[in-house]
Amino acid sequence: MSALYPRYLRPLLLEALADTRVVFVAGARQVGKTTLTREIAAGEHPMTILSLDEAATRGAASRDPAGFLQRFPVPS
Repeated sequence: MSALYPRYLRPLLLEALADTRVVFVAGARQVGKTTLTREIAAGEHPMTILSLDEAATRGAASRDPAGFLQRFPVPS
C-alpha cells in the first residue's frame, strides 16, 4: 500500500470541528475527501460518517428523515 499524501485541509477541518457539529467536505472526485474524513473519524475526532452515495442510506434518509437521524446519538 502506498503512503498517503498529507492533506493541507486537515488542520482547518479539525478547527471547524472544534466548534461546529456538522462540517461539509466537498471537492473534485478522487482527491481524498473520504480518506481524510475517515482518518479523522478513526483518530482525533471520533464521529459517525454517512454517505448518501449508498442507496440504502439515501433511501432511509429520504423516506423518514427524522426517524433516520434518531438512530444516531445526539452530539455532545
